[in-house]
Amino acid sequence: MNHTPGPWKFALFDADPNQAFVQWKSGYAAVHGAREGREANARLIATAPEMLEALKLASSIIGHPDDSVSQSIVELIAKAEGKS
Repeated sequence: MNHTPGPWKFALFDADPNQAFVQWKSGYAAVHGAREGREANARLIATAPEMLEALKLASSIIGHPDDSVSQSIVELIAKAEGKS
């Protein structure tokens, strides 16, 4: 499973104050909900590609596969890539 490559950006548009958006090169996704949660969720979603890359880097550096932190990182990468 491949995701749309980053960078993704958080955005608000005056034309629709009831939505927050996540934009990328070829499109966007609307995030609905209460204003505070909507903006926080859109910002979190927008950082997902960068967080996945950071987890992959950390996994390659940390090492010990039996370590609980390493195992958590491996599980999160698998989840993000649709492998769990």
